[in-house]
Amino acid sequence: YFPSISLIGASFDRQNSIDANTSVSYVLRRNLFESRRHFTSSCSLFNFHKLITLNNHHITNMFRTIAVLASLVSAFAFAPMGRVAKSSVMKMQFEETIGAQPPLGFWDPLGLLNDADQARFDRLREVETKHGRISMLAILGHLVTTAGYRLPTSLTPGFDLSGTKAGLAGLAELPSNVIFGTVLIVALIEGGYAARKDEIEEAQLRASGWDQETIDKKLSIELNNGRAAQMGILALMVHEKLDNNPYIINSLLGYPVPFN
Repeated sequence: YFPSISLIGASFDRQNSIDANTSVSYVLRRNLFESRRHFTSSCSLFNFHKLITLNNHHITNMFRTIAVLASLVSAFAFAPMGRVAKSSVMKMQFEETIGAQPPLGFWDPLGLLNDADQARFDRLREVETKHGRISMLAILGHLVTTAGYRLPTSLTPGFDLSGTKAGLAGLAELPSNVIFGTVLIVALIEGGYAARKDEIEEAQLRASGWDQETIDKKLSIELNNGRAAQMGILALMVHEKLDNNPYIINSLLGYPVPFN
């Protein structure tokens, strides 16, 4: 029996050795797998934490941007919107008034009517109309004096204006009291007209017998003629000072006008 027992013992020892080796290998492989799994998990957690950190950074910047935009929008919406809307409505009304007509339409290059109310528009329209009327009279006076006509001595006692030059050059030849008298007469006319402006204009329109359409047409004509006269008298004065030839257009067309 001893040989058999020895063989059995040897087999048992070999099997235990195999099982032990297998167990050690299994434990090593399991430990390696667990280490790899923990390492992978750690890397994943690190990447996830990094991703969350980056996302939090972007989200924070996004919220800051939204907050700034919201502040700007709220400031624009609540502070000036009423004034902007009112200004837009008033400007639309101005675009439909007399004088806003083709080809320029409503033309305000200097922005004089920005944020203007109806009172300011009426004031500027009154000034424009008055300057246009003065310029039309100035153009007429320039043409008449250039043609050689002067006031008779019966209207200017003590002063002979027959030899007075036309245009701006005539101002240097007029006595100071004549200039003062002219300015005084203009001031009296202006003061009297300003005192009864509404009554005079209403009476003139009523005496004309025109309907509203014709009145609007006549007012538009007056505005346009006044605007043209303002540019015209300015051009006459400029060309008189440049080369003493205010009627340069006539010269270009071959019909020069003798001046002074």
